[in-house]
Amino acid sequence: MSRQGWGECKIRNADAILVVVRSMLFNPLNHSYETVFDLQKDADNQLNIAGENFHVYIYSIDDDLGVAQLKHVNYKAD
Repeated sequence: MSRQGWGECKIRNADAILVVVRSMLFNPLNHSYETVFDLQKDADNQLNIAGENFHVYIYSIDDDLGVAQLKHVNYKAD
């Protein structure tokens, strides 16, 4: 986050949402969610204690707090 010059703020002021989960699934989070709260619920329900990959997602936010995936990359967890 610091390399990109990103910081934390309230959802209504955000340009994007960064989500990181650990999973053995290929694509553990959906491409879009009706609300940011649905995304948060899904991310919180991931088994972040297990899995061989860290998944890093960036989601855009619309005016109604819906979210759509902008980017997804994964990295091997050691």
